[in-house]
Amino acid sequence: MKHVHAIGLTARFGLIIKQGIAATILTAAVVSQVSVASPASETTQATTQSKTKWVEIDSLVTAELQQIVDKQPRIDGQSKLVNVRAKVDPAKRQLTISLSRGYVPKVNGSELEDLQSQLSSAALEIIDPALEIATIEYLYDGRPISAYFPEDAPPPSPSKQKKNRDHA
Repeated sequence: MKHVHAIGLTARFGLIIKQGIAATILTAAVVSQVSVASPASETTQATTQSKTKWVEIDSLVTAELQQIVDKQPRIDGQSKLVNVRAKVDPAKRQLTISLSRGYVPKVNGSELEDLQSQLSSAALEIIDPALEIATIEYLYDGRPISAYFPEDAPPPSPSKQKKNRDHA
């Protein structure tokens, strides 16, 4: 019983460290972007430093999500080996989680949503201290899940339907 508790404590402590690292990196990125009437070369340097910090955050989140994916139980149709990559777009406040095709199950249902929820929660715990994410996008081999399950795709918006009728 103590061993299980220690593992949970270690996992939580590890997450706190990762959150702290993420917050430090992101704070440095924000601070490096703030300048008062600085020359263009300093602004360019700050932008480059900020991009570097986001690449570091992407790597940190990707590593955490890969560990989770590797430990997740597989549902019918999923491969044992699945690659994951996370990319934050701070301007859009969007997180894109890209998974290999092997993550797509035979059925698009609640089991897949549960697995995605685990990934979303872990990623947000790392990113949210410094940036509030508005949108999480999941891609599978570069395509949305609707590409594999077109019957589950949302209907086109009324404006798109009108455009299609106008062009017909």
